[in-house]
Amino acid sequence: CLKYAGNSVWKQLWRILSELLEVAIALARQDYEHAAEEIGDVQTSCETLLYIIGYQSVSERNRIRNLVDRKNAARGYHEEAQT
Repeated sequence: CLKYAGNSVWKQLWRILSELLEVAIALARQDYEHAAEEIGDVQTSCETLLYIIGYQSVSERNRIRNLVDRKNAARGYHEEAQT
């Protein structure tokens, strides 16, 4: 994911938005396999943005992910959906 590590923050943000648009197009076409691939591209683009803003080691990015996971768990986001 370092190919675009030289991007500015704003250029990388636009890259993420363009990937999100590709997700939306795939979902509109009900092409869920392609949507899943595009979601992977979004994740990779977000990982690159983390790198750009200073979280350059894997351990730093993992620390941020763990913070988010704990926050989301506390909010109940990891619980099964009620039907």
